[in-house]
Amino acid sequence: MIRLSARAIATFAASAGLLAGLAPDTTVASPATPSPATVQVRVEGSTSTLLELTTVTTGTAPVVKDANNTHSCSGTSAGGALERGTQGNWNGPYYSGLGYSPESIMGESHTFSSGYYWLFWYDHRSSSTGICGQELSSGDDILFFPVCASNCPAGYTYPPVLGLSAPATADAGSPFTVTVTSYSDTTGSDPSGNPAPDGTPSPATNATVTVTPSGATFPTDSHGQANI
Repeated sequence: MIRLSARAIATFAASAGLLAGLAPDTTVASPATPSPATVQVRVEGSTSTLLELTTVTTGTAPVVKDANNTHSCSGTSAGGALERGTQGNWNGPYYSGLGYSPESIMGESHTFSSGYYWLFWYDHRSSSTGICGQELSSGDDILFFPVCASNCPAGYTYPPVLGLSAPATADAGSPFTVTVTSYSDTTGSDPSGNPAPDGTPSPATNATVTVTPSGATFPTDSHGQANI
């Protein structure tokens, strides 16, 4: 098993169709109904991984966290994937137009009033919608981790978001190469004015790859690669 020693932390949208100019007998197709998808879910806490990268298949049953059936989140959405991945071990208030906003995940709580909140990433970048509005397709990746929004410690920066790729199998005693990718880049800024992550990939240099259970460590080079 390979683990990164630097923990891999690896909006609302509306659309309108303009129908002017269509012939009277033109038929406009209805949007496709979202279908269950097989996706990956991960939750990083303040000091430890709360949910290892977990593969789940979303369902069609709506997710309701406050016993109010009018407050439902699609089972095929990121909220549905979080529900499956954590086995329901999360909660948060429901907001009209947004849906649920997680405050507690796997026993760790971050409320807006505390100065921290759970940031939601979709496919290696900060999502532009809430978890109930983000529908998923097979192969998608979602990630949650806490970030500071106010009254942050001096010098606070967003944690790096790293991804690790390695061969599916390797022969015992034979070397192989792993690649560590950083998804932190230069769009926006964190509370300290430093560049905030936007999902653009780049090689993660000087990262440390730890092999378990041996505990052997291997640094990455300028290409983000480590030879194991």
